[in-house]
Amino acid sequence: MTGGGVPVMNTWKIEYLAAELYHQAGELSVHALASAAGCTLWNGDELPDSVQALLMPDGLMVRSGCDEPEIKLMTLHELARWVLRPYTHSECDVGQMGLMIAAPLPLLQRMALSGEVHAERLSTATNLPIWAAEKRLAMSTVQSILRVSMKP
Repeated sequence: MTGGGVPVMNTWKIEYLAAELYHQAGELSVHALASAAGCTLWNGDELPDSVQALLMPDGLMVRSGCDEPEIKLMTLHELARWVLRPYTHSECDVGQMGLMIAAPLPLLQRMALSGEVHAERLSTATNLPIWAAEKRLAMSTVQSILRVSMKP
């Protein structure tokens, strides 16, 4: 999910925010990332079936199993909305940041240094749906970093 509309924020700024969040969390679990962002998580199992996560004024309601691939992606999308609150941003920026949080550049750089980076490997490493891993790898910022990281 990359969100609709056009980007408003500088893409590298969003990458930086996502990488900083990953650095503070120390891992890719939804709970660790939310905690690093100062975002409280509440059980949202009573949410409608079509809603996996819901941004509230003081945190996020999320379904149990929030680290399962599809639920994780939707939860990180809402977490991105939480992180971007202080900035002027678009829905496109939120969607991009959700993917950036799910597979931050520092992780992609380490993967590139230890071998080939492809969607299946990224999906396994991050517990993302394969289509989301493909979208993340197609981002221009990732392509730039991978070109530099994979040079001999």
